[in-house]
Amino acid sequence: MRSAHRVAGFAAIAVSAGFVIAPAAHAATGTTLYVNRTATCSNTDPSAGSQALPFCSVQAAADAAQPGQTVVIGGPIGETYWENLVVKHSGAPGAPITFTGAGYYLTAPGASPALTLSGVHDVAFSGLTIEPYVHGGHDAIDIIGSQNVSLDRLALSYLHANPQGLRGIDVDGSSSAITLSRSTVSGLWDGGAVRVESGAHDVVVTTNHLSGWGVTHPLVQVSGASGVDLTSNSLSVTSNSISAPQGVSDIAIDAGSTADVENNVGYGSKSPALSVSTDSAAHVVSDYNAFQVATVGAPKYLWAGVDYATVAAFTIATAQGAHDIDGPASGNYPQIGDRSPLVDSANSDAPGELSTDAYGHPRVHDPHVTATGVGHANYYDRGAVEVEDSIAYPPSSSAATVAVSSAFDGQPVPAPTSAWGEALTATVDFGDGSTQQSGPVGTSIYHSYQQVGVYLKKTTITNGDGGYSVSGYQDVNVLPAAPLAPVLVAGLNDGPYTPDTLRFTMTGIDGQWEIAHWTANFGDGSTVADLTNGITHTYPRPGIYTVTFTGTDLLGRPFASKSTAVVGTAYNPLDGGPQRAYDSRTKGRDTVPAHAVVRLSTSALHVATVAPDAVQLNVTVTNPEAGGFVTVYPDGAARPNVSNVNFTPGLTVANQVTASVGSSGYVDFYNGSDKPIDLVVDTVGSHTSAQSGSVYHAVGPVRVLDTRAAGGRPVAGNGTITVPVSGLNGVPTNAMAAAFNVTAVNALSSGFLTAYGSGQNRPGVSNANWTAGKVVPALVTVSLTSGGVPLANGGLVLHNGGGGSVDFVADLVGYYDMSSTGSVFLPSAPTRVLDTRGGIGASVGQLGAQQTLRLKVAGVGGVPAAGVAAAALNLTVTDSAGAGFLSAYPDGTVRGGASSVNFTAGQTVANMTVTPVGADGYVDIYNGGSAPVSVIADLSGTYYSYGATG
Repeated sequence: MRSAHRVAGFAAIAVSAGFVIAPAAHAATGTTLYVNRTATCSNTDPSAGSQALPFCSVQAAADAAQPGQTVVIGGPIGETYWENLVVKHSGAPGAPITFTGAGYYLTAPGASPALTLSGVHDVAFSGLTIEPYVHGGHDAIDIIGSQNVSLDRLALSYLHANPQGLRGIDVDGSSSAITLSRSTVSGLWDGGAVRVESGAHDVVVTTNHLSGWGVTHPLVQVSGASGVDLTSNSLSVTSNSISAPQGVSDIAIDAGSTADVENNVGYGSKSPALSVSTDSAAHVVSDYNAFQVATVGAPKYLWAGVDYATVAAFTIATAQGAHDIDGPASGNYPQIGDRSPLVDSANSDAPGELSTDAYGHPRVHDPHVTATGVGHANYYDRGAVEVEDSIAYPPSSSAATVAVSSAFDGQPVPAPTSAWGEALTATVDFGDGSTQQSGPVGTSIYHSYQQVGVYLKKTTITNGDGGYSVSGYQDVNVLPAAPLAPVLVAGLNDGPYTPDTLRFTMTGIDGQWEIAHWTANFGDGSTVADLTNGITHTYPRPGIYTVTFTGTDLLGRPFASKSTAVVGTAYNPLDGGPQRAYDSRTKGRDTVPAHAVVRLSTSALHVATVAPDAVQLNVTVTNPEAGGFVTVYPDGAARPNVSNVNFTPGLTVANQVTASVGSSGYVDFYNGSDKPIDLVVDTVGSHTSAQSGSVYHAVGPVRVLDTRAAGGRPVAGNGTITVPVSGLNGVPTNAMAAAFNVTAVNALSSGFLTAYGSGQNRPGVSNANWTAGKVVPALVTVSLTSGGVPLANGGLVLHNGGGGSVDFVADLVGYYDMSSTGSVFLPSAPTRVLDTRGGIGASVGQLGAQQTLRLKVAGVGGVPAAGVAAAALNLTVTDSAGAGFLSAYPDGTVRGGASSVNFTAGQTVANMTVTPVGADGYVDIYNGGSAPVSVIADLSGTYYSYGATG
């Protein structure tokens, strides 16, 4: 018992160009030679031919092959070997040279056959696709003067361009014992499939699919040959009225040939289907065939010069075809299938008949028909295909879901049935590498998956004799044994990016496929559900948001989780360098009264970005009549108890400030002195969440300049020095800006520092001011662009605005670029996070000489508890009895040689820093002076890195 192919008729099979050839079983003796175009293949190495060192070409293997050897052609499935193969070596009786390679192509590159067998014997080919080059003008296979040649399970295609009546296979008159079996010859145009020339003998053409369109020559032509068996072939000739004349046959036998024609089925659009010449008629046996032509009443047979339109007329006149079958009416192919008259009606003892069909399926009986065949078995079908049992089985099943280690039934539902009532067998490959399991259809086959994932389960249903099977597929979703615990983790989109738009990734699960339904609440009042193409969300403003994620998995188990989304800002330096935004001196000396507030709009601050959240400024106080401080804060907010610039009477003091912008679009500057001051504000850049920009990368600090070092010399009065930056010390060549802590030392006169990027004109601004002998540090941020384009050789330019020389020390602390792997700035209203005088952030009491305090930053005062890469801290020193410096650095690391604030005895001085935060969330502050000092730190924002939190 067996199963039916899913086709309606034998002629439909005959014209199919998609016939798949399975590899032939082969019991080779001797050594196997391998062909594979790998990097290690060789055609010249004497030891070539092994799997480790294969031949590069089929020809090289053929030239080396000896009797009993098998040439295995390999490589990636579908590999084409462009060769005109000529076999020169012969095998021996019982020890042929065999060429095999199912799924591989032998294609002729020139005007010669793809395969030529000339003067050889005992050679076999199996499994290859052989094709001549289109428009090549040659046969696919030429057999010349050769004997005992077997061509089995071949596919010959792309023959449609052959001119001059050339063939797929040509057997010349000096050849004998040639067999073509279980092969397809298709794509014919003009020429035929097989030609056997005068003088050839003992040629078998059996169980093949032969088809052509527009042919002007017979599919099979036998001329003057003897002992030719044409058995169980499915043939189809279709021709248009212009290119193909009347008289093009499926089979034509002439020139006194002897042949046996049995069990064939064929269709021809031009009659007759079978043509036998007068001089051959007495030597040809024709029976158990089924031929059909397109035109009703047209002759199916041309026998000894006489046309016959029906089997009855043909049999009465010739005594041939007594068991032939007439095809149906015009326009229909002769049908083969369950209950077809072509089933179980062939001669099983016909010369050349095979025990299996073109697909290798066994010959079996259809229980729905009465077997009328003859021979040793009366149930062989006519043509190349044996009808099998049909199995009602869905090609695929809906996905199933199961938990790890749970028993899963691998049988299909509903169970397939057999049209012939056979007992069917199910074989299940569960897709996880486990051993396949088999059992009768209708019984359970249980399996427990051990790993989470999506597996493709394949169930193959096989009929009783194993000759036919169908397969169905099903996705199996395997979930964890416990309920899911997915979390939405926020990250930046690929840069350039808009920081307020975050990309959320589901973690804690194998993949989003595990979730049936879900809802994300982003913490700003908006929600989204069941997106399949990624999750992004745009927030209205910078801040820290709680994201709630709820849903159910594919097994219906609920989950709920919370995570944090931090919305920061990107940095945009002013192209061309800093610009002066405000200078009160233009209105006269000391024009900012005591305790007065100066309000500056973002437009006045030269900020052109959309909705800036913060501005980066250099704030200078000059001409103060008394000591005091300046506080910079967002307009509309309560003035915080912090300071950004501290000054004493008569001195000019500057500091960099990152200030949040008020909702009104203004920034306020408060004079905390009891006397008037002059105020100068220079804009360096801006931060915004609503526009693309740069992210920050902390570095070192790394010392990149010290004019005091060996070989260095001070910068002369009104002189400049340039320090290369881009491409050095981890700074990429596409960096947009860089931050440095610059210290002026050994000044011989009063002066000021102007820092800017190379390639830019020196701006009329200052970053730090000093008097002779003072040590003054300053945080500076410089643009490394020109016209908005990064400079591959960008550098830091330091200008000495004094009349006397000065030494400069510069430490690189970070850079900005347009990547998505750095840190965004999370601005905040100025907040005092450390004051040793009042016990804020540390115990009450001064920081001792050469002592270090640990300041917790992460998780304090609204700062994220994780992911904090650096802190924008304004450090202030006061109440010192001696000179010294402070050094701020990440906790858990070795302190370097850089200073953050320098001071003298009794001096109150501040300096802005951007200090990396240790992995534990702390910053260390070291007193490098000779006496205790009071230390104050005001936080204006933090740099947050999504990468730091996974």
